[in-house]
Amino acid sequence: MSDIASRFNAEEGGAYAPTSGSHLRHWARVFGPLENCRTTSDIAYKLGREAEEAKNKSRFLIYQNLKLMAHVYGWHGELDRSIQQAEAAVGMSPYDAELRSSMAGFIANAGKLDEAIE
Repeated sequence: MSDIASRFNAEEGGAYAPTSGSHLRHWARVFGPLENCRTTSDIAYKLGREAEEAKNKSRFLIYQNLKLMAHVYGWHGELDRSIQQAEAAVGMSPYDAELRSSMAGFIANAGKLDEAIE
């Protein structure tokens, strides 16, 4: 389901309800902060948490959800949890430069500037 179709479906009452971890992660990404940041980040938080708890996830889905939830926890002010998620994702993909950059931002936002520079 495309991002546009996912948003339309949710706005129309969500006739299609995601149940698999990959669908929940996709929906959480679609509803990242946009025009109504608080409402959309709350939806992303809820769906991302459900994806975290889904059973039978592939290694790739686990990694993608760690990346997503690192951002979502940051949006919700849970900076320590955000850093933990980012560190776990970096452990799975140590050469992801974009992820390492994001992690440095999460660490800096938590007030740990010296650690962020490393």
